[in-house]
Amino acid sequence: MKKTCLIGILIGLTITLSILPATNANGSIVFVSPTGETYERGDTLVIEAASYASDSHALLQIKFGSTVKWADQVEDGFGGVNGDGENFVYTMIIPSTWSSGTYTVYVKGDTGTVGSTTFYLYVPSGGGTYTPPPSAKFVLSDFTISPTTVEPDETVKISVKVSNTGTKSGTKTIKLTIDGVVEGSKDVTLGIQESDTVSWNVKKTTQGTYSVDVNGLIGSFKVETEEGPEPGPPEPAAFILSNLVVSPSTVEPDEPVTVSVTVMNVGEVEGSYTAELRIDGSKVDEYTVTLDGGLSETVEFTVTEDTDGTYTASIGELSDSFTVETPPPPPTPAEFELSNLVVSPTTVEIGEPVSVSVTVTNVGEEAGSYTAELLIDGSKVDEDMVTLVGGASETVEFTGVSGEEGSHTVSVGDLSSSFTVETPSGGVSLNYSLYAVGGLAILGVAWVVYKQFLES
Repeated sequence: MKKTCLIGILIGLTITLSILPATNANGSIVFVSPTGETYERGDTLVIEAASYASDSHALLQIKFGSTVKWADQVEDGFGGVNGDGENFVYTMIIPSTWSSGTYTVYVKGDTGTVGSTTFYLYVPSGGGTYTPPPSAKFVLSDFTISPTTVEPDETVKISVKVSNTGTKSGTKTIKLTIDGVVEGSKDVTLGIQESDTVSWNVKKTTQGTYSVDVNGLIGSFKVETEEGPEPGPPEPAAFILSNLVVSPSTVEPDEPVTVSVTVMNVGEVEGSYTAELRIDGSKVDEYTVTLDGGLSETVEFTVTEDTDGTYTASIGELSDSFTVETPPPPPTPAEFELSNLVVSPTTVEIGEPVSVSVTVTNVGEEAGSYTAELLIDGSKVDEDMVTLVGGASETVEFTGVSGEEGSHTVSVGDLSSSFTVETPSGGVSLNYSLYAVGGLAILGVAWVVYKQFLES
């Protein structure tokens, strides 16, 4: 699962964000978004930083332990005049040679300001792809505010449906924010494919329009008295788009990609909006949503592509991209070849040792084992098993004592050679020597018997 890692580093600035800041030794504050993600080789890494000191340029480094894996220097757009905090954005592709582990990103300004943060790189073994563990995934829908116009101290009911569409039970915190102030928070625990409705009853005394935000779903309601001036005509329906999400960012050919966007009616009366999904500028789908004034809804599309490449998905003025990649073929199985059969020496005397060696090579990509069998004159006399990773070689050696004189054929697999056993120089063959010894023994026994006969 590939994704884009956005690392934001702000140096010398105290600011409140919706994520927890990490403060290093000199008081610099570092912000990271998103958090808790795992990335792979080839993912896009975006480093964003700003300085509120009088820095004119910055040194960037990425370290793995104490080793600097990458470094660069940014000359423009870092500190601005008098440290006005202009952001710079640096984009790079995570190299295919980097190892699995935690990496630290350092940003250092020329005035000594320093910021840092970390990300984790996952490298799957065996060339596979990363499969995320089971996790809860929460979806909010059916967001309602009723009624949308009330008198002071009249109750307004705000509700939303929470669904767990993930693969694991989990808990989601649902926050109610009115005019930027959190006025309610509820933890919802749901099992797989379970849903629940969260609601609040709200009262406001002061007249006016109140903006409502429930975990990114936006609406509003009004508080007014009947004694006020005659209200004007309601604002016509008008729509804005936000939160375009393309997931996953990298897929295989014909694997589905989900594209979603939030449509909000910022008018006061009901209206309809047709969201058109375009891939590389061409319309591929559309969906019409009807919303009351002040309400929003998430529209979702599913698309597939069968050709490798990078595609741009757009709805209205919002756009994002995804990549289609064909996975590499699986490794070829182990396959063995024999070479360099050597018999040494090729001529020996009876009883002398003979060595036989052969090279075994695994020409496949997967590891495997091979048993080399030594045959002398067609009969197996020894064997040896070797285990080799893909592309590796090993020499197998056998040693034996020569037997009968004459020429003998040696074979291992489809390779063959020979050696010759000869009678020792200046002597007779072993067979004739044995005959001579046997004859002398018989003559000796006969002489003893004949002598005993004469004495008797």
